[in-house]
Amino acid sequence: FRRIRARPDVEIAEVLLNQRVIAGIGNIWKSETLFACRVNPFVRVAELSDEQIRCLVTSARKLMQRSANAESRNNIAVYSRGGDPCRRCKTPIESRKQGIDARLTYWCPTCQR
Repeated sequence: FRRIRARPDVEIAEVLLNQRVIAGIGNIWKSETLFACRVNPFVRVAELSDEQIRCLVTSARKLMQRSANAESRNNIAVYSRGGDPCRRCKTPIESRKQGIDARLTYWCPTCQR
């Protein structure tokens, strides 16, 4: 939590991929975690509430644990689904390169305002 808050001017999706901040979150779980918490990937850390950050940390852990326990990936909400309808609201999922490494980020523009 403290390491996330220490980067107030960085977009949250970039922070989640920073292994010095929170270890283990890769590109899939970055997008899925942000969707689960309804957080826009392009918002800067300073704009997030403490509750949103707690949701991100907790949700990332749960999603990665499920994945490690070989649970099905059929529950993927946004990752690699660009153009497909959101499973919550039916708005097309968007994708865009983001960050220094230009990794693709997937999100629902309606659910993740």
